[in-house]
Amino acid sequence: MELKQINDMYYWLYTPEKPGPNKPLVIFLHGAGERGGSPDNVFRISLPLWLRQGKWKPDAYVICPQCREGWDWNSQVERIKAIIDHEAAALVSDRTRISITGLSMGGFGTWAMGLHFPEFFSAMAPICGGGLSWRCCNLKDMPIRAFHGESDGVVPVEYSVTMTEAVN
Repeated sequence: MELKQINDMYYWLYTPEKPGPNKPLVIFLHGAGERGGSPDNVFRISLPLWLRQGKWKPDAYVICPQCREGWDWNSQVERIKAIIDHEAAALVSDRTRISITGLSMGGFGTWAMGLHFPEFFSAMAPICGGGLSWRCCNLKDMPIRAFHGESDGVVPVEYSVTMTEAVN
């Protein structure tokens, strides 16, 4: 994985074993515990860790940005979009294959990105997130798979339920 930076936001770019312009692009937004400090914080858990360890080798490009300390993804949607636009222009010819996912704070960020750019992503998979359910009518045509466990002790499962019910 390659460390990159646009403006003041670091991000890691995973390149598939056989790169090419027809590969999908996946954006992964981490949780609150991986913010700021060192860009290596992104590798503490989940998808970025699996990529670094070689436990998962998707046939896709994957962007893993790092949110600045003291901020959250909801306030960073324009910065995230600038990174996606920059890398998509350089890497992929099929802009209809750009999807986004995220965990916890990243689940909230996934919903926020979809709500801010409802025509941009091909699919979303928020994990343990929530957001502005009253705006979900903008996502009625978006393929979405939302995940949330009832034993989550940090983010109430009702947040995901409210969002998915509003989309449906």
